[in-house]
Amino acid sequence: MRNLSLLIALLLSGAPSLFAATSAELRQMGDALMQQDLYAKAAEYYQRATQADPKDWKAYEALGNAYLKSGDRAKALEAYERSLEIHPDDPTLRNLVDQLRSDGTSTAAVTAPLPAGAEDDQWETAQPVTVNRAPADSQATPYVTERTVVVEKPRPQPRPTPVVYNDGLAAIDHARAWVQFSLGYANAKNGDLGGSANAWNQDINDSGWTGSATSPNDAIESGGQLGFLLSPNSGIAIGLKYMQLSDYRLNVNYQNGPSAVTTTGGPVTYSDGTTVIYDSDYDQTTLTPIVIPLTLDYYLFLPDSSGRFFLSGGVGWYFGTVHVERSYSDVIYESDPNAYDQWSGDLHGNGPGFQARIGREFQVAPRIGLTVYVGGQYAKITQFTGTLDSPYGYSANVGLAVEPTLNNRVFVEDQTQIGGANNNGYATLDFTAIEAGLAVNFYSF
Repeated sequence: MRNLSLLIALLLSGAPSLFAATSAELRQMGDALMQQDLYAKAAEYYQRATQADPKDWKAYEALGNAYLKSGDRAKALEAYERSLEIHPDDPTLRNLVDQLRSDGTSTAAVTAPLPAGAEDDQWETAQPVTVNRAPADSQATPYVTERTVVVEKPRPQPRPTPVVYNDGLAAIDHARAWVQFSLGYANAKNGDLGGSANAWNQDINDSGWTGSATSPNDAIESGGQLGFLLSPNSGIAIGLKYMQLSDYRLNVNYQNGPSAVTTTGGPVTYSDGTTVIYDSDYDQTTLTPIVIPLTLDYYLFLPDSSGRFFLSGGVGWYFGTVHVERSYSDVIYESDPNAYDQWSGDLHGNGPGFQARIGREFQVAPRIGLTVYVGGQYAKITQFTGTLDSPYGYSANVGLAVEPTLNNRVFVEDQTQIGGANNNGYATLDFTAIEAGLAVNFYSF
């Protein structure tokens, strides 16, 4: 309030009163202007204070504060230096002057001495703030001293120092974990599907039918794996693979066209006790076998300067699926000899299996490797069951069956007709295969 009163009195009294004011009074007027952020006007009064008393070091220091607030660092430095000439026992101001001298007039901020024990990279310069400090003369009005404070900032995280291994091995040999993506080719046994195709072709030839059955052994596979290094020479990995065998295809034409057959006991009986039906004409069946193994493998490594050889083996649970697409002519009655049925759906089965691989990993970058491998797996799955649907709104619970009385041909049968007195059983799909492929590995250290 006192400084504000002085400011009001100053504005009301006019400039002539300045010539009669003392240096201390002029400083008080400048202080009042500083508190109102009128730095240029305050500098005029501090300048008059130095003229009124050239030995008033407080006036020079206050003048430097006003210039620094106004952005004139050169004049601020000059005023601070004059204050130190008169009153050299001010270490804080001397440090500020030294900082101004070292920074030069182009520097945008002034850094005051760091707090005791502070580290240089833990502090940054803040905007200048005003600090009220009572002078030695307790009767005088506190004056304003310009200082720059330091505030703590987050310590920057040091960059990790690359680990250098002096053991002559590749960097990937020290990776704690890896992720692998693989693509390969396999040759699988197929199991009962292969025998069924051979039986169908024999029957087609012996019976004078037309068509053929095929069951190739080719398979395409892809997979992923997450591994962990236990020691430089061992590791463990969990994996998931997708393996699709080539389609089993049956396309047989029995009669080359509808053939009327007269029989008895049919659902439509004429007065003479006979029924006219048409024999089945064709059967088109496509089976697509798929297996997805969930595996756990142990690795034995032989590391060297460019990568590592490995031998792996483990167990898995193999989830199998057979996708069915079937269309065939039904036992048709006289009303529509060209009608047919269509069915589609998936049959599922699962069981345990085993797998092994041998291969070579090559380091192509510090965290990337390329693997070439060969291997094999053993897995036989039986009792594939599921539901097939017809476009006419029907559904049936069926299984994949093998018929010993029909040379072990494979059919899609109603589940209630498999086993027992029918002398048939569930077909077995043999996913046992040899494989070869490539993989890309990504390593974590």
